Parts: sequence; C-alpha cells; structure tokens
Amino acid sequence: MIDLVLKAEVENVKKIGVKSDHLYFLKLKCTNCHDDFPSAVGVSRDMVVEGIKGASVNLKIKCKGCDRVHDIMFADEGHDEEGHGWHADGGEFQRFASFACRGL
Repeated sequence: MIDLVLKAEVENVKKIGVKSDHLYFLKLKCTNCHDDFPSAVGVSRDMVVEGIKGASVNLKIKCKGCDRVHDIMFADEGHDEEGHGWHADGGEFQRFASFACRGL
C-alpha cells in the first residue's frame, strides 16, 4: 500500500480534493527483480482495466526486467462521498490518496 499524505496550514479552506480523472504519477520499483521503472507511471481513478485474475484495477503494468504483470488499484480510504481527500483538521497529516499495489 502506498499512501499520499498531506499537511497544510490554510485559511478559509475546509476541504481539498481532485477530480476523479486526476492523474497521479508514481515512481515504481518491481519487488520481484528490484528493477526501477524508467519513468513515472500515471494512474487515475477513471482508468479501469481487467487485472490479474479478472479483477478490476486502475493500472496494469508489465516489468521489463522479469516480465511479471503488476497492478495498482485505488483504495477509497480517507475520501468522503464527494471525493475530497483532505479536510481542515488542526494541521495534522492526513491521507489524501491510497494505492493498493501488487508486485510493486
């Protein structure tokens, strides 16, 4: 699991969020052969593909070093019904986005 956490000191801001088609870029490393992916990989909540064993995932990617297929899926933890991931809460770190990664 990879978590993106934020901490902010703000005035007159209650919530921070992104559109569902927002593209997050992640720098990844294969846990099987330990090769780094050469460039950052973009993943969005709107991207849905068939993953390993038929499950719906947000990104499926193949490692060039070992030919294993890995996938990433958004975990909805920390988001409200409107998709906001950060709420003004005394300047503490809060989870903004979570990514469930298999093999990465």
